[in-house]
Amino acid sequence: MIEDDAITRNALEILLPGEPTLTLIGSYATGGALLAELADIGVDIFLCDLDLPDVEGPTLIADIKAKRPQAEVMAYTVTEA
Repeated sequence: MIEDDAITRNALEILLPGEPTLTLIGSYATGGALLAELADIGVDIFLCDLDLPDVEGPTLIADIKAKRPQAEVMAYTVTEA
């Protein structure tokens, strides 16, 4: 999971393990932090915020897919209206 907002990231860290078919492998505040460890983590699905401070979501997704073509990426964003 890649989410820069600490409150949202913490909430997802609590909620996601409650789903019996999912295992949360890692939680990252920036796209760069994920990319630095991408080669060392074995995951099938990425949950990616689109509004990150260091790497735009679509760019990060393209980087993930280039390095892990079999991976699935679920993108989302939270905005205030």
